[in-house]
Amino acid sequence: MMLYNESRVLSFQPLKKTDSGEYSCKISNPVSSDEAIYVMVVNYGPENVKITGETVIYLQETLKLTCSAESTPSASYTWKLNEMEILSYSAELTKVITDLSESGNYTCQAMNNVTGGTSSVVHELTVKAKRPPSCSAGCIAGIVIACLVIGGAAGGGVGYPHV
Repeated sequence: MMLYNESRVLSFQPLKKTDSGEYSCKISNPVSSDEAIYVMVVNYGPENVKITGETVIYLQETLKLTCSAESTPSASYTWKLNEMEILSYSAELTKVITDLSESGNYTCQAMNNVTGGTSSVVHELTVKAKRPPSCSAGCIAGIVIACLVIGGAAGGGVGYPHV
Protein backbone atom coordinates (compact mmCIF):
# COMPACT_ATOMS: atom_id res chain seq x y z
CA MET A 1 0.00 0.00 0.00
CA MET A 2 1.35 3.41 -0.93
CA LEU A 3 0.71 6.41 1.24
CA TYR A 4 1.24 9.86 -0.19
CA ASN A 5 1.62 12.58 2.34
CA GLU A 6 2.73 16.10 1.50
CA SER A 7 3.70 16.87 5.11
CA ARG A 8 6.72 15.56 6.97
CA VAL A 9 4.58 13.81 9.61
CA LEU A 10 2.77 10.49 9.32
CA SER A 11 0.33 9.83 12.13
CA PHE A 12 -2.08 7.02 12.96
CA GLN A 13 -5.42 7.80 14.56
CA PRO A 14 -5.97 5.34 16.20
CA LEU A 15 -2.96 3.04 15.92
CA LYS A 16 -3.98 -0.56 15.12
CA LYS A 17 -2.04 -3.82 15.33
CA THR A 18 -2.38 -4.15 11.55
CA ASP A 19 -0.33 -0.94 11.17
CA SER A 20 2.84 -2.97 11.89
CA GLY A 21 5.11 -3.06 8.88
CA GLU A 22 7.79 -1.31 6.87
CA TYR A 23 7.38 2.35 6.05
CA SER A 24 9.59 4.44 3.81
CA CYS A 25 9.97 8.15 3.44
CA LYS A 26 11.28 9.50 0.15
CA ILE A 27 12.48 13.04 -0.19
CA SER A 28 13.78 14.67 -3.30
CA ASN A 29 14.64 17.98 -4.85
CA PRO A 30 15.93 18.84 -8.32
CA VAL A 31 19.49 17.98 -7.32
CA SER A 32 19.20 14.79 -5.22
CA SER A 33 16.88 12.35 -3.45
CA ASP A 34 17.04 10.09 -0.45
CA GLU A 35 14.92 7.44 1.24
CA ALA A 36 14.65 6.36 4.86
CA ILE A 37 13.04 3.07 5.87
CA TYR A 38 11.43 2.46 9.24
CA VAL A 39 10.07 -0.86 10.50
CA MET A 40 7.21 -0.27 12.91
CA VAL A 41 6.15 -2.95 15.37
CA VAL A 42 2.86 -2.39 17.15
CA ASN A 43 2.86 -4.10 20.55
CA TYR A 44 -0.50 -5.47 21.66
CA GLY A 45 -2.19 -8.23 23.56
CA PRO A 46 -2.56 -10.77 24.81
CA GLU A 47 -5.90 -11.35 23.08
CA ASN A 48 -8.04 -14.38 22.16
CA VAL A 49 -6.47 -16.72 24.72
CA LYS A 50 -7.42 -20.40 24.14
CA ILE A 51 -6.65 -23.78 25.69
CA THR A 52 -6.77 -26.96 23.60
CA GLY A 53 -6.60 -30.48 25.01
CA GLU A 54 -8.53 -33.27 26.69
CA THR A 55 -11.58 -32.66 28.86
CA VAL A 56 -11.68 -36.23 30.27
CA ILE A 57 -8.61 -38.27 31.16
CA TYR A 58 -7.86 -41.45 33.13
CA LEU A 59 -5.31 -42.06 35.86
CA GLN A 60 -1.77 -42.77 34.64
CA GLU A 61 -2.41 -41.09 31.26
CA THR A 62 -0.42 -38.07 30.10
CA LEU A 63 -2.28 -34.78 30.04
CA LYS A 64 -1.28 -32.30 27.34
CA LEU A 65 -2.89 -28.85 27.34
CA THR A 66 -1.77 -26.08 25.00
CA CYS A 67 -2.43 -22.39 25.61
CA SER A 68 -2.28 -19.84 22.80
CA ALA A 69 -2.74 -16.08 22.60
CA GLU A 70 -2.44 -13.37 19.99
CA SER A 71 0.28 -11.04 21.26
CA THR A 72 3.25 -8.95 20.12
CA PRO A 73 5.72 -9.60 21.55
CA SER A 74 4.87 -13.24 22.27
CA ALA A 75 3.06 -13.84 25.53
CA SER A 76 4.50 -15.69 28.50
CA TYR A 77 2.27 -18.16 30.33
CA THR A 78 1.48 -19.42 33.82
CA TRP A 79 -0.82 -22.32 34.72
CA LYS A 80 -3.05 -22.90 37.72
CA LEU A 81 -5.13 -25.88 38.85
CA ASN A 82 -8.12 -24.82 40.97
CA GLU A 83 -6.38 -21.48 41.72
CA MET A 84 -3.13 -23.15 42.85
CA GLU A 85 -0.13 -22.28 40.67
CA ILE A 86 1.49 -25.16 38.80
CA LEU A 87 5.22 -25.03 38.10
CA SER A 88 4.93 -24.65 34.34
CA TYR A 89 5.75 -21.45 32.51
CA SER A 90 5.38 -22.46 28.90
CA ALA A 91 2.48 -22.52 26.46
CA GLU A 92 2.25 -26.31 26.87
CA LEU A 93 1.38 -28.12 30.08
CA THR A 94 2.29 -31.83 30.00
CA LYS A 95 2.06 -34.12 33.02
CA VAL A 96 1.15 -37.68 33.97
CA ILE A 97 -2.13 -37.72 35.90
CA THR A 98 -1.61 -39.65 39.15
CA ASP A 99 -4.52 -38.59 41.37
CA LEU A 100 -8.25 -37.94 41.07
CA SER A 101 -7.67 -34.56 42.76
CA GLU A 102 -6.11 -33.37 39.48
CA SER A 103 -9.67 -32.89 38.18
CA GLY A 104 -10.89 -29.33 38.05
CA ASN A 105 -10.30 -26.00 36.42
CA TYR A 106 -6.98 -25.51 34.63
CA THR A 107 -6.36 -21.79 34.09
CA CYS A 108 -3.85 -20.41 31.63
CA GLN A 109 -2.84 -16.79 32.12
CA ALA A 110 -1.10 -15.11 29.18
CA MET A 111 1.04 -12.04 29.91
CA ASN A 112 2.69 -9.48 27.62
CA ASN A 113 5.74 -8.08 29.39
CA VAL A 114 5.84 -4.98 27.16
CA THR A 115 2.19 -3.90 27.23
CA GLY A 116 1.66 -5.15 30.79
CA GLY A 117 -1.56 -6.82 29.62
CA THR A 118 -2.84 -10.12 30.97
CA SER A 119 -5.70 -12.38 29.94
CA SER A 120 -6.86 -15.75 31.27
CA VAL A 121 -8.95 -18.68 30.13
CA VAL A 122 -10.26 -21.71 32.07
CA HIS A 123 -10.39 -25.33 30.84
CA GLU A 124 -12.36 -27.95 32.83
CA LEU A 125 -10.81 -31.41 33.18
CA THR A 126 -12.36 -34.56 34.67
CA VAL A 127 -10.04 -37.34 35.89
CA LYS A 128 -11.52 -40.85 36.03
CA ALA A 129 -10.17 -43.89 37.85
CA LYS A 130 -10.22 -46.56 35.14
CA ARG A 131 -10.57 -46.61 31.42
CA PRO A 132 -13.44 -48.92 30.46
CA PRO A 133 -12.23 -52.00 28.58
CA SER A 134 -12.48 -51.64 24.85
CA CYS A 135 -14.01 -54.26 22.64
CA SER A 136 -13.30 -54.43 18.91
CA ALA A 137 -15.90 -55.25 16.26
CA GLY A 138 -14.71 -58.87 16.26
CA CYS A 139 -15.06 -59.03 20.03
CA ILE A 140 -18.65 -57.74 19.82
CA ALA A 141 -19.47 -60.24 17.02
CA GLY A 142 -18.11 -63.08 19.17
CA ILE A 143 -20.29 -62.04 22.11
CA VAL A 144 -23.38 -61.88 19.87
CA ILE A 145 -22.70 -65.33 18.41
CA ALA A 146 -22.10 -66.80 21.88
CA CYS A 147 -25.41 -65.34 23.07
CA LEU A 148 -27.23 -66.81 20.06
CA VAL A 149 -25.68 -70.24 20.62
CA ILE A 150 -26.49 -70.24 24.32
CA GLY A 151 -29.98 -68.91 23.64
CA GLY A 152 -30.58 -71.54 20.95
CA ALA A 153 -29.39 -74.36 23.19
CA ALA A 154 -31.57 -73.19 26.03
CA GLY A 155 -34.53 -72.70 23.72
CA GLY A 156 -34.06 -76.10 22.07
CA GLY A 157 -35.13 -77.94 25.19
CA VAL A 158 -38.36 -76.02 25.63
CA GLY A 159 -41.56 -77.98 25.01
CA TYR A 160 -40.08 -81.47 25.34
CA PRO A 161 -41.06 -83.64 28.28
CA HIS A 162 -38.26 -84.70 30.57
CA VAL A 163 -37.93 -88.41 31.09
